[in-house]
Amino acid sequence: APPQLFKEPHPTRKFYTVEPLISTSHCFSGYSSHISQFVALQSYHNKNYHFTCISEDNSIYTIRIDAEKQQISVKDTYSILTGHSFALYESNIICADDNESVKLVRDNYEVVELHGQRTSRATEHGRCVAASNPVIVIGNSDSSLSLYHSNEFIKLIPTFTNKITCIDCLASFDLIVVGTSQNKIFFFTTEDGTPKCCIDTNGATPELLTITKKWGFVIMFGSLGHKKVIDVYTTNGQLIIRQEVTMSLTCWTTFSSRNDFDFVVAADNKGKIYVFEAFYANIGEPFYETHNEISSIIFSTETNVSFAFAKNGNIYMSPCNIPLT
Repeated sequence: APPQLFKEPHPTRKFYTVEPLISTSHCFSGYSSHISQFVALQSYHNKNYHFTCISEDNSIYTIRIDAEKQQISVKDTYSILTGHSFALYESNIICADDNESVKLVRDNYEVVELHGQRTSRATEHGRCVAASNPVIVIGNSDSSLSLYHSNEFIKLIPTFTNKITCIDCLASFDLIVVGTSQNKIFFFTTEDGTPKCCIDTNGATPELLTITKKWGFVIMFGSLGHKKVIDVYTTNGQLIIRQEVTMSLTCWTTFSSRNDFDFVVAADNKGKIYVFEAFYANIGEPFYETHNEISSIIFSTETNVSFAFAKNGNIYMSPCNIPLT
């Protein structure tokens, strides 16, 4: 049996929470010229949120939201980041495009290309990217992985699978997870890409993968025929729980509470927003309904406020009370 990472039990619940910064939800009407496909929360100060966004036409722009005054300002940077898969690398956005290149946006919005090794062949399959300082991992179109440390290419890792569907990494747990169309999840080390294990998902095709920050739970959302499931795994690939769900999730983000519990905020294809504790993966009723398809979701742990960015350009700001049961 593989060694267990944790020797202590899951901590006892403490009924302590932080009241959200805002008490009511608000919708900021969208701009047709600024519809985001990726959003990063860059900073929060004095009830003001600053986001960097990548639009559907690949232009980079910024958004500032004053939560107290319910005001929004949008500003173009006149920079372009071409690609279809993005991730946040510290305060920088990185991108993997279909031309086998990896690009990074600097703080001044200058776009630079990272030097790496191109894969042996290109296919019609897209690419996916994940990052956790100092690690960047690219799921290539030929199902290999490109591993970078501190912006420098390290190695190309073959997976010998058909197609990579999703990917995530977390340097603090020395872990890369890769979902495939053949109903597998690969576990590698971030240090040098050494394989740890490969698990069968019991028929579920991974669509979303994430690793939680405090406990390192590997959360998978996937399709099992006409069913949808959420699996929770340990860092060694052992299944903790499988929950069958009725909704189809399109995007999610994770956060940790001040008493060290990991949570997931997720949006489904009908624009409903949910929050649930990662360990149990027990999704209840949505805490907000946007009635629009969501492309990105952001959660501010400082203020317990979620931001859902819709594909029609609307931005939905909503308070989120962290569940304690």
